[in-house]
Amino acid sequence: MDTLEAEIRTKLHSFNDFIRFNDNQAWQNWWGKEWVRADIADYDSPKFDDLKMSLAALPDLKTESEQAVKLPEFFANKNTNAKTLPNAKVRDYLIGWLSDWVRKYGIDGFRVDTAKHVEKSTWLVLKQSAQQALNEWQKANPNAGFNDRFWMTGEAWGHGVFKSDYYQNGFDAMINFDFQDQAKQGLNCFAHIEPIYAEMNRKLSDFNVLSYLSSHDTRLFFHSDSEQNIEKHKTAANLLLLSPGAVQIYYGDESGRTFGATGSDLIQGTRSDMNWQELQQDPQKQALHQHWQKLTQFRQRHPAIGAGVHQLIKNDSYFAFKRVLNEDKVMVVWAGN
Repeated sequence: MDTLEAEIRTKLHSFNDFIRFNDNQAWQNWWGKEWVRADIADYDSPKFDDLKMSLAALPDLKTESEQAVKLPEFFANKNTNAKTLPNAKVRDYLIGWLSDWVRKYGIDGFRVDTAKHVEKSTWLVLKQSAQQALNEWQKANPNAGFNDRFWMTGEAWGHGVFKSDYYQNGFDAMINFDFQDQAKQGLNCFAHIEPIYAEMNRKLSDFNVLSYLSSHDTRLFFHSDSEQNIEKHKTAANLLLLSPGAVQIYYGDESGRTFGATGSDLIQGTRSDMNWQELQQDPQKQALHQHWQKLTQFRQRHPAIGAGVHQLIKNDSYFAFKRVLNEDKVMVVWAGN
């Protein structure tokens, strides 16, 4: 079996045998060394710091470079409508292209992966450019009824509930890596999460975080923490969707999606196929989905849940807290499983 798996992995990566990585002239027709650093041809090699490293063997775009560049050569062979800009740096092109999506389609936010691998000053310029583009889209589409500001959230591994300098550089929220483990503590007794709620509410007076149960980079909560128990996972939904700040639902959290095959990537199973068929045929999964729907609709109707002032209500018979935001008032009572 080990031999068979090794042969399969070899075949999966054997396409590399047909690529001439040392052909300087050919690779100049790709992005070109002015645009990226990579271990190919005569390109500059990646460094070992966060800003100039090659993440997961990907080429590193030179967003920090002050050199003016032309369009990459291979763009001439594609119908991109992109044009060489006068005195434009790599980051100027990238910011311009991303902002064009906002201007054309009304995209209202970006979720930035691995934010630490680009200079914070560049993220700030992207946010400002995207906001201007969204303003233009809103002006051109007055009947859309959408006047919110552009929203940008970032992922920086290990970031918790604290106000880092990302918030001064374009980000409205950062992903909260702490909540997944904290939610696990609240599965057996909902009251165990209350001190976490209280601390989050106290800290989030002038910034925001985005909390989650499951992530493609960590684990599936339904599989690892709720142990594929539907009732436990309903409690997990309560823990997430009643938490202060912003929340994200990873696809399949709401439907009990199971961990999939891994192969050479041990966490690949967190990206398993969506369980559409189970949602159509399994009454338990349908009930779980309906529970998530009820909670998300409740949260949407009551902004006090995410943004209100949190207060514990002490009572010997039950556990309860309330959230208040202006005229919106919510009381949550838990009487046990």
